Amino acid sequence: MSGQLYTKEEAMEIVDDFSDLVDTTFRKDGVSWQITGIRIQPVQTNLAFSEEASDETQVAGGLKEAKKYDVLVDASDVLYPDLGCHVDIRSFALMTGITYRFPV
Repeated sequence: MSGQLYTKEEAMEIVDDFSDLVDTTFRKDGVSWQITGIRIQPVQTNLAFSEEASDETQVAGGLKEAKKYDVLVDASDVLYPDLGCHVDIRSFALMTGITYRFPV
C-alpha cells in the first residue's frame, strides 16, 4: 500500500485514467507481468470524531471510522498465469516511468 490514500472520488478517477493499461505488460523484479485490472481498495484509517457521515461508518460513542482508498494494479505472471501480484498505483508509476499528477 502506498503512503498516500485517496477519497473514493479521487481513487475512481485514477482508476479511470489508468484503465487503458489493462492487458499490457510491465517488468518487476525480472518478471514480466500482464495487467489484469486496476481497482480501488478501501483502507481503514484511525478513528476520528466527525459530524458528517460521507464515506464513514458509525461506531460506538459518536466516533466514526473514516474510510480512505488506495488504487492497486493487479497483474499475473506472463509465463505462469496462476501467479499474481498487486502493486499500489504510485509504486507502479515510479517503477514504469509513468508521469502522473496524483491528488495531494
